[in-house]
Amino acid sequence: MTTNNETVKVHVFEAAGLGKAPFRFVGMERKVGPVNLGGGVTCGAPGQPMGTCDFCGNGIAFCYYIRSSDGREFIVGSECVRKTGDAGLKRKVAKLETQRRNEAADARIERARETLEDKGVQAKLAGKPHPNPHRAGKGDSLLDYVEWLIVHGGRTGQTKAARYIEGAR
Repeated sequence: MTTNNETVKVHVFEAAGLGKAPFRFVGMERKVGPVNLGGGVTCGAPGQPMGTCDFCGNGIAFCYYIRSSDGREFIVGSECVRKTGDAGLKRKVAKLETQRRNEAADARIERARETLEDKGVQAKLAGKPHPNPHRAGKGDSLLDYVEWLIVHGGRTGQTKAARYIEGAR
């Protein structure tokens, strides 16, 4: 909209009729199937997104609740938040996504540590050469490398070790 040679920007959520700007983040929920409807009835396949973005209509697993200044509340996915250009909403969703990814990586690493206690997994890893040719030449195995990563690697190194461990199951 233009008034007196000035351009007035309208928030994309406001233009879509979802409420009046400014908008603020009020919560997040993961909605995936199967959903128990009661009486032994379920809906959705395991892991299937069961939420719907009120902006674009796509199915979403991670539902971000947004409230407009006029009190309307709606649900959007992370992609639609990114497309808004709203720095405050984008920053909040990005922070939550990073936190969620880190928690998932930490859980994966913990499962890998437990799996590494299995003697069969250890034997499979010990039977493969170290990925560094110099260390392999000294007789080190993939097990040596994985054990080092689990102790000394950061989240990225520990996740790499988890992939090796998962492959040895």
